[in-house]
Amino acid sequence: MKISFRSLGVALVMFGLLTARNTGAQEPDLEIAGATVSQSGTEVMLIHKSTGNARWLKVGQSFAGYTTKSYDADTGRLTVIKGEASHVISLNRATVKPAEAAPATPEQQKSITHNLRQLSAAADQYFLEQGVATVNSSELIGPEPNKYIREMKPVAGETYLGIRIEQGKPIRIKTAGGFEMEHVN
Repeated sequence: MKISFRSLGVALVMFGLLTARNTGAQEPDLEIAGATVSQSGTEVMLIHKSTGNARWLKVGQSFAGYTTKSYDADTGRLTVIKGEASHVISLNRATVKPAEAAPATPEQQKSITHNLRQLSAAADQYFLEQGVATVNSSELIGPEPNKYIREMKPVAGETYLGIRIEQGKPIRIKTAGGFEMEHVN
């Protein structure tokens, strides 16, 4: 058995200047203050210029009457839509800095290791009984009598549901702070 830790790379773009290009409509009342791009998705920080309100939101969400449509990390351009009008807001002089994963404490690592071992053992039993080589963790975890694990208690914001487990391959989990742990039988 082997336990390993690694940090996932996340690009972080912060605090640039705004330029806007639109398609025939009034300039948007928004500034883009930053963006994060990671394996789990893209989020942008928008500031509503007239109120000063700011919010991080995922691409596809709405803020101050605008809906974010897409973000191009290479150019730093965000496309937003308000009504029928499409606007492009650019982040100028953007800098890219790799984000550091917040390490789990030794106690959290121990608890996560225990949870991963338990999940691995349940998956092994499932493989044996069902004659398959893959299983989704939601088939293993739950209060129902046919489940192998009643409950998995997260200790650092990690989630155990939705993990696809393949026989003979490591089980990986990521904490809310971006710290990744792996369990290999």
